[in-house]
Amino acid sequence: MLNSSKIKGERSNLYPAYSLKIRCVCPIIKHYGGNPLALKIVAAGTRELFNGRIAQLLDYLKQGRFIFEEIRDLLEYQFQRLSVVEKEVIYWLAINREPVSLDELTADLVTFSSKRPLPQALRGLLRRSLIEKSGEHFFLQPVVLKYTTQRLVDRICQELVEEKPLSLRLFKTHALIKATSKDHIRDTQKQVIIQPLLEKLLIELGSQKKLVILLQDILRQQKHQPSILTGYAGGNVLNLLAFLQVDLQGYDFSNLTIRQAQLQNVI
Repeated sequence: MLNSSKIKGERSNLYPAYSLKIRCVCPIIKHYGGNPLALKIVAAGTRELFNGRIAQLLDYLKQGRFIFEEIRDLLEYQFQRLSVVEKEVIYWLAINREPVSLDELTADLVTFSSKRPLPQALRGLLRRSLIEKSGEHFFLQPVVLKYTTQRLVDRICQELVEEKPLSLRLFKTHALIKATSKDHIRDTQKQVIIQPLLEKLLIELGSQKKLVILLQDILRQQKHQPSILTGYAGGNVLNLLAFLQVDLQGYDFSNLTIRQAQLQNVI
């Protein structure tokens, strides 16, 4: 009959680093409350930050310091290291709010320069544990979904307030809501993207009148522009104006590319 304590002793002799690694990760597990996603992202971040050298991580832990104090810090660190296309993809996953296929993501992207490296971008996001894959579909875990949605809203608000209409990026490359989404998904998009964005814009600009003037200016700037340059800007403006309950009867949307606009009961 095998003696369990003997087996443990033999394991320690055979694998002297085994118990050391357990002691190393215990403080990390405790700090993040055992959150599996946080631990996966910590592992990915630690590999990148310390190049796999466990000694440097141990020095941090001995001083009672953690590489990332909060899960939000973890996610922001990872975001800062993403390529433009990887950011574009993860924002689209936040907008879609349900598992989507490679073909669906490809259809969301506006330019060929983003479509071509899409598989590579997805592999990079999977490697960093920022996205999940089930079968042929990709999605975000709730904590990443919430953070990415908030980040998207913040960045678009910043673009609209600080940038010139022709310099907009996210506002052109991403739809704030998708008219083709299921009803409950579209309702959620309004609740977590459109409404918070409008609230931030109203606070920044000071009045609805100034916000409407800004949106009108964006519309004028997008006219006669190639669709590859305007992207989702026209549809986004239309959806924002509709949410504000602005009377659109006198608006001229001719010579303007409109994508993903919810036109029912609007015009």
